[in-house]
Amino acid sequence: MKITVQKTMNVQDPVRAHSADAGLDLYVPEGQACLVRRGAVYTIDLGVRVAIPDGYYGQLTLRSSAGAKGLTIPNGVGIIDSGYRGNLKALVTTLTEPVLVAARDRICQLIILPCPTIDVQAGPVDDDTDRGQRG
Repeated sequence: MKITVQKTMNVQDPVRAHSADAGLDLYVPEGQACLVRRGAVYTIDLGVRVAIPDGYYGQLTLRSSAGAKGLTIPNGVGIIDSGYRGNLKALVTTLTEPVLVAARDRICQLIILPCPTIDVQAGPVDDDTDRGQRG
């Protein structure tokens, strides 16, 4: 499978650091550095657009190195539908002291996954399972 990536800012090319990596590392472009403070949500424009083929979707996840600094994505993971063609953006916040997000930092990974076709039907849900409604 191929995806098309277009850079819209001065940013490094998205890359797989190792051939077996699950996702493409995405970088913070020049001019998008920020000091992320606790209690505020920051939007970082990643300076790239992607064309994800129909039948697939993208997950934008925080790299573990960014999480180790105290950063987190408030909604857990970003979902990129195959029809979206705008710049990829990461929402970040911190749970600790302020964190500097510098230009050229690898901050996120874009993981491309198959998107199954599902049919939704209205009606009662079958509760006849070993688990039933137990949490």
